[in-house]
Amino acid sequence: MMLNALTSVAFVALLGGLTWLVRARDPHWSSKDGTKFICRIQVLNEHGGTPSRWREVRCTITGNDSVAIVPRGFGHRHLAKEWRVVETMSVGPRRSRMFLLRNDQLIALRVPTSSPAATRLDTLLARAREGGAA
Repeated sequence: MMLNALTSVAFVALLGGLTWLVRARDPHWSSKDGTKFICRIQVLNEHGGTPSRWREVRCTITGNDSVAIVPRGFGHRHLAKEWRVVETMSVGPRRSRMFLLRNDQLIALRVPTSSPAATRLDTLLARAREGGAA
C-alpha cells in the first residue's frame, strides 16, 4: 500500500518535471543554411512596451533582405508580411538572441544564439546598417 502511494507520487512528480522542462524551452527549428526557421515573436509598442504575448511563427529570409513571417494557429494574420531587421538586443533569456524587426509595427524576434538563423539575421542587420550609412 505504501509502495503504491510512493510510486504514484513519484510518477506525478516526474510528469510535472517533464511538463516544466517542455514549457521552459522555446520552440525552435532552423534549416542548415538558416533561411527558414521557427521561433517566437512579440509585438511591441513604440515605447518598448509589450502589448502581446510571445507567439510561435514560421520565418523565411527572402532574397530582398527581409524576413517573411507566418504566424502559426489562429489570429494575428496581420503579422503575416515581410519585416526588416533594425536592431539586436541583449535582453532576454540566456543562450538567446533578440532581434527587433519593423514594418508598420515593431516586433521582437527570439532565436537561440547557436542557431544558424541568428547568423543570418546578423548578416541582414549588417546589410541594413551599411545601406543606412551609405
